[in-house]
Amino acid sequence: MTKEFVTGIWLARFDNKDELREYVSFDYENEDDVTSRFATDIGLSYFDQDFMESVFFDSPSAMHDYIGRKDFVNNKELSSKFASIEIGDQNSVISILGIKGDGLVRGGGLVNEELFHYKPIPIDNGYLTFVGLFRSQQST
Repeated sequence: MTKEFVTGIWLARFDNKDELREYVSFDYENEDDVTSRFATDIGLSYFDQDFMESVFFDSPSAMHDYIGRKDFVNNKELSSKFASIEIGDQNSVISILGIKGDGLVRGGGLVNEELFHYKPIPIDNGYLTFVGLFRSQQST
């Protein structure tokens, strides 16, 4: 049995961690239109926030250290992409994980299915940069 993974990575610039949290948080007040500014900006209608991570950094070196020790860096394609990226004034990393495979916790065989079919859209908001989608597999 094989599980497939896809990780979407974005870099961003915010003034503080509260601003980042507000940007990625879903607004549940209108049950007919549950969304977040982040989801809208990247063109996803919804994703399971339990499989999203957003981290704010006080310095570029702290951001590089974090990227270097993350589990998703076991993906060689992702490692080389991060090694070559210019961080500039960006101080936040946002990642979303998608999983396909039998026996997942949520009953079905998919988590964040939309991410497997994601086509990046142009982002022109001045603070968010799409790094890429990175795929891997694991035999169980």
